[in-house]
Amino acid sequence: MQNWKKAVIAGSVAAGAVLLIKGKKSLGAAATTAGLVLLASEYPDQFEQIWEDAPEYISRGSQIFSTVQRLAERFADEASRHGMAGALREVGSDYMR
Repeated sequence: MQNWKKAVIAGSVAAGAVLLIKGKKSLGAAATTAGLVLLASEYPDQFEQIWEDAPEYISRGSQIFSTVQRLAERFADEASRHGMAGALREVGSDYMR
Protein backbone atom coordinates (compact mmCIF):
# COMPACT_ATOMS: atom_id res chain seq x y z
CA MET A 1 0.00 0.00 0.00
CA GLN A 2 1.26 3.46 -0.87
CA ASN A 3 2.30 5.85 1.90
CA TRP A 4 -0.35 8.44 1.06
CA LYS A 5 -3.09 5.82 1.46
CA LYS A 6 -1.69 4.81 4.84
CA ALA A 7 -1.68 8.45 5.91
CA VAL A 8 -5.26 9.02 4.73
CA ILE A 9 -6.49 5.88 6.49
CA ALA A 10 -4.70 6.64 9.75
CA GLY A 11 -5.72 10.30 9.65
CA SER A 12 -9.38 9.66 9.00
CA VAL A 13 -9.65 6.93 11.64
CA ALA A 14 -7.81 9.10 14.19
CA ALA A 15 -9.91 12.15 13.32
CA GLY A 16 -13.04 10.04 13.60
CA ALA A 17 -12.00 8.80 17.04
CA VAL A 18 -11.31 12.35 18.24
CA LEU A 19 -14.65 13.57 16.88
CA LEU A 20 -16.48 10.69 18.55
CA ILE A 21 -14.78 11.47 21.86
CA LYS A 22 -15.69 15.14 21.53
CA GLY A 23 -19.35 14.21 21.01
CA LYS A 24 -19.65 14.86 17.27
CA LYS A 25 -20.98 11.40 16.54
CA SER A 26 -22.13 11.80 12.95
CA LEU A 27 -18.92 13.49 11.80
CA GLY A 28 -16.81 10.98 13.72
CA ALA A 29 -18.66 8.04 12.24
CA ALA A 30 -18.33 9.50 8.73
CA ALA A 31 -14.58 10.09 9.06
CA THR A 32 -13.96 6.64 10.52
CA THR A 33 -16.12 5.00 7.86
CA ALA A 34 -14.22 6.78 5.08
CA GLY A 35 -10.92 5.45 6.41
CA LEU A 36 -12.26 1.93 6.81
CA VAL A 37 -13.76 1.95 3.30
CA LEU A 38 -10.39 2.89 1.83
CA LEU A 39 -8.72 0.17 3.90
CA ALA A 40 -11.34 -2.37 2.78
CA SER A 41 -10.77 -1.44 -0.86
CA GLU A 42 -7.11 -2.34 -0.43
CA TYR A 43 -7.73 -5.64 1.39
CA PRO A 44 -11.16 -6.98 0.35
CA ASP A 45 -10.42 -10.64 1.20
CA GLN A 46 -9.35 -9.84 4.76
CA PHE A 47 -12.43 -7.69 5.34
CA GLU A 48 -14.66 -10.46 4.03
CA GLN A 49 -13.11 -12.83 6.58
CA ILE A 50 -13.62 -10.27 9.37
CA TRP A 51 -17.25 -9.88 8.32
CA GLU A 52 -17.78 -13.63 8.46
CA ASP A 53 -16.15 -13.83 11.92
CA ALA A 54 -18.03 -10.78 13.28
CA PRO A 55 -20.53 -12.79 15.38
CA GLU A 56 -17.66 -14.46 17.25
CA TYR A 57 -15.94 -11.09 17.82
CA ILE A 58 -19.19 -9.62 19.13
CA SER A 59 -19.68 -12.57 21.46
CA ARG A 60 -16.17 -12.23 22.87
CA GLY A 61 -16.59 -8.49 23.28
CA SER A 62 -19.85 -9.04 25.13
CA GLN A 63 -18.16 -11.51 27.47
CA ILE A 64 -15.36 -9.07 28.21
CA PHE A 65 -17.82 -6.23 28.79
CA SER A 66 -19.90 -8.41 31.10
CA THR A 67 -16.84 -9.38 33.14
CA VAL A 68 -15.71 -5.76 33.45
CA GLN A 69 -19.24 -4.72 34.44
CA ARG A 70 -19.42 -7.40 37.16
CA LEU A 71 -16.01 -6.33 38.45
CA ALA A 72 -17.08 -2.67 38.55
CA GLU A 73 -20.31 -3.55 40.37
CA ARG A 74 -18.41 -5.68 42.88
CA PHE A 75 -15.88 -2.91 43.41
CA ALA A 76 -18.63 -0.31 43.97
CA ASP A 77 -20.38 -2.61 46.43
CA GLU A 78 -17.18 -3.27 48.38
CA ALA A 79 -16.24 0.42 48.33
CA SER A 80 -19.58 1.35 49.86
CA ARG A 81 -19.07 -1.23 52.62
CA HIS A 82 -15.35 -1.03 53.39
CA GLY A 83 -14.02 2.13 51.77
CA MET A 84 -11.69 2.38 48.81
CA ALA A 85 -8.69 0.49 50.28
CA GLY A 86 -10.87 -2.38 51.49
CA ALA A 87 -12.59 -2.60 48.12
CA LEU A 88 -9.31 -2.87 46.26
CA ARG A 89 -8.11 -5.55 48.65
CA GLU A 90 -11.39 -7.55 48.46
CA VAL A 91 -11.91 -7.35 44.72
CA GLY A 92 -8.24 -8.05 44.01
CA SER A 93 -8.18 -11.11 46.23
CA ASP A 94 -11.32 -12.54 44.58
CA TYR A 95 -9.98 -12.24 41.03
CA MET A 96 -6.37 -13.19 41.70
CA ARG A 97 -7.16 -16.69 42.94
